[in-house]
Amino acid sequence: MCELVKEAKALGLDVVISSSLESSFGLNQLARLSHWLVPETIPGLDTISLFKAQLDTPWPGSDLPVMSLDSCDLVWQQRR
Repeated sequence: MCELVKEAKALGLDVVISSSLESSFGLNQLARLSHWLVPETIPGLDTISLFKAQLDTPWPGSDLPVMSLDSCDLVWQQRR
């Protein structure tokens, strides 16, 4: 990943870390990755509103309830 960012910057391209359909857990990881790789760029992370609940780690400013990973596993097992 670091090499791709370096190559893009060498070509004069802007690098933006963005989400497609990540939970609050994934969004937090992408935010950390963005801060590490391209701290000067605001990441495109705005998919939390598509969910009914957050997963494990709350997203700043979101009012959605937070489900633990354990409770998600129980829901998954009940649906099988």
